[in-house]
Amino acid sequence: GCHTCSVTCKQAWTNRPGTEYVWFNNVETRPGQGYPRTYEDQEEWRGGWVRDRKGRLRLRDGGRFSK
Repeated sequence: GCHTCSVTCKQAWTNRPGTEYVWFNNVETRPGQGYPRTYEDQEEWRGGWVRDRKGRLRLRDGGRFSK
């Protein structure tokens, strides 16, 4: 996409100290599949949360160290 939206977002959301160098690379436009394709497919990417036996929340996929 063009940088028009990116620059606007940067100006709107980086007005606090420490966020001067934040840059938004991907700009989503809806409707339709965004970037990357099927990134919201929870079955494929095993995203989200589940409760364990004690009722605590844990990542469905177990986190980055269990992959």
